[in-house]
Amino acid sequence: IRTRITGDRDPGYGSTSKMLGESAECLALDELESGGGVMTPAAAMAAPLLKRLEANAGLKFEVLD
Repeated sequence: IRTRITGDRDPGYGSTSKMLGESAECLALDELESGGGVMTPAAAMAAPLLKRLEANAGLKFEVLD
């Protein structure tokens, strides 16, 4: 699978800080289906995090192939 991720800020700081903030809100406010344990953000928060990042953090995720 090839994907494209674009953002409206510098990936080194601007987008990273937005991703951290949205991840924290997702953990605190959203109903997550993961069972817990040691997981990556993508595995633990999946679709709710993607929705938050696209709506609030200026990121866009596209599947190319």
